[in-house]
Amino acid sequence: NPLDIFNIEIKIEDVNDNAPKFWKNEVVVDIPETVPESTIFPLESAQDEDLGENSIQNYTLSHNEHFRLEIHKNEDGSNNMYLILKKILDRETMPHLELILTAIDGGVPKKTGTVQININVLDNNDNFPLFSKSEYKVRIKENIPKGTLVIKVEASDLDFGSNAQILYSFHRVPERIS
Repeated sequence: NPLDIFNIEIKIEDVNDNAPKFWKNEVVVDIPETVPESTIFPLESAQDEDLGENSIQNYTLSHNEHFRLEIHKNEDGSNNMYLILKKILDRETMPHLELILTAIDGGVPKKTGTVQININVLDNNDNFPLFSKSEYKVRIKENIPKGTLVIKVEASDLDFGSNAQILYSFHRVPERIS
């Protein structure tokens, strides 16, 4: 009968048709090598258009010895994520780190999204210049021509940039009294 009114309830179920996505494919973080352990660096969360179990359920960070991932769940269901420094950085041994952050949804099969985190370790002037020898000795004749190369001294510094520049200077050593 065309004049009868029927109430119909339609339930739309979400399927896992979207993978988690980060806003960027790559994040660059510059960190001074003097930063203390337990320093916190905030990260952007991924987004997933799916709902419920098909939305993001977990995050993982690629294995490394310097950082761990910490996730704080908010009441609205969103996440705040942080990289926590667990081991002091040293630019001279590792000037750059590459980490992968992965967002994992709860669908079957699970879908993932990743972002590469590139960490540049910034130099601090934490190394002394070192000479190639601990002592240099030379004997010269009194009539040697002016401007003659007598000895070459070399020093190096493990720091980077202006922190590695070396300025040489002489000072008079008092004569030994026998």
